[in-house]
Amino acid sequence: MYRGRHVCKWMYYSFNVIIAIANISMILMLQNYRHHDKVVTDRAERQDLNRVILEWHPKQHFQRNNSSFEARAEERLTPTLDNQHVNVTGNFGGKMAQRTTTPPNNASKNIIRKVIKDFKVRTRKLYSFNCLPLIRGDKNAVQSTLLMLRKKPYIPATDEFLESLTHSEHCKTFKFVLGYADAPLSVEEAEFPIAYSIKLHQSAAQVERLLRNIYMPQNVYCIYVDKKSPQQLHKAMKNLVGCFENVFFASHVEEFIYASSSQMMADIQCMRDLAEYPVNWKYHINLAGQEFPLKTNLEIVKVLKLFNGTNDIETYVDRTPNQTSKRYFHGWTVKDGRMYKPSYTKKPANKFEFLWKGSAYNLFSREFVDFILTDPDAITFIDWLHDTYAPEEAVWATLNRLPKAPGGYQSPIEVRHDRDTHASRAVIWMWDRGVKCHGMLQRGVCVFSVEDLPWLLSKPQLFANKFYLEYDPILMECLEEVLENRTKIARPELFINWQYYNNLPHIKNELK
Repeated sequence: MYRGRHVCKWMYYSFNVIIAIANISMILMLQNYRHHDKVVTDRAERQDLNRVILEWHPKQHFQRNNSSFEARAEERLTPTLDNQHVNVTGNFGGKMAQRTTTPPNNASKNIIRKVIKDFKVRTRKLYSFNCLPLIRGDKNAVQSTLLMLRKKPYIPATDEFLESLTHSEHCKTFKFVLGYADAPLSVEEAEFPIAYSIKLHQSAAQVERLLRNIYMPQNVYCIYVDKKSPQQLHKAMKNLVGCFENVFFASHVEEFIYASSSQMMADIQCMRDLAEYPVNWKYHINLAGQEFPLKTNLEIVKVLKLFNGTNDIETYVDRTPNQTSKRYFHGWTVKDGRMYKPSYTKKPANKFEFLWKGSAYNLFSREFVDFILTDPDAITFIDWLHDTYAPEEAVWATLNRLPKAPGGYQSPIEVRHDRDTHASRAVIWMWDRGVKCHGMLQRGVCVFSVEDLPWLLSKPQLFANKFYLEYDPILMECLEEVLENRTKIARPELFINWQYYNNLPHIKNELK
């Protein structure tokens, strides 16, 4: 009898001890998760956050199978067909703000379902994949994804299909279903509008995806379509642009001719149009249709505010003087849509005896854009470049070096992508050392594949070049998923590598 009571008492105390140990373990686990809510300063942890974010918020990112994704989309639509309005809550860095989204009416129900089934989830309906192991760089997941893409090539939505989705009567429905913001997501973003230009010659579907991921109603967007592009592309882009008040076509367009001044003049045309637009934008970012953002709008605003008027323009000394002479000090001619070898020599432009080399795609302060458009020396230099080869690789790099250029570099520093000091773009050229392109090469530039996803998410640059939707749609799908989650979290301090930006040579020089 006594022994039985002793055994029961021992079992009672043992059970309490086990419960206490379990509670302590749970507390330690919670503290470990809370630790990740603090500002992460360790570089390895910061790079890993893009993966952890999907684990933190499993209900906020898109589901990984088609049925659950469509169910979530249908659930999102349900109140829009029954109620007068939908309240969308955004987190403004600790403060909560609400905006009202006007839902589509019942007459648009069919087109909404068509958009969901045939456009938004096009990639996820065709392939079965999970972004999380791809972000981690899991070799098995990457290899199975690449094999899937080889067996079943992706066919993007046609220009005709996009045109049908963006007729004026469908615009509200189209923007609502695809998640275009209809109000600034924070006061800080509202007070810091950005001006974008997008040059394109193909794939309206890919350009729409780019626009969707950089679009904010306080920003302004200039669209420049190659004049010789197919008529159907022009029609699709006309409908898409017509859905937005702050998106417009360049007022004058020409045909793109490879390596001619047409690329440079397209940028200048959009700069003119953006400068006249009644928005006090702070920075201009020029994009190609095959680029994609690596940062959210709020993160981009934070970085641009750190630049504080300084341009981010790649500029360095060209170590191939013979090539520089052939390209810029000999006159090239354009005939039948192509560049022909130089037939005459050119004297250097006044005040521009030395030319710097750099990227065509950069971050331009508003003051520098005004300088490009109005300064007599800048205008003279741009005119001098008209009969040169690839002038877009010299014009911004050289103008940025003038002592009077706003936001320019006043010391003999070099800003180069291969030294990871060009914050505008993450790009891999075929001759770059220390980095591997896992995709394919197009005119010497890496077209990224899903195998490059971990590298892309580790980069501090704002945009990456280049992507082809038909080559690897899963890569862009996963990048978009990460950006959507980071936009919802609205914690840019978790994903911005401040040390990188503060140590950029042009930023350190400005701080002095």
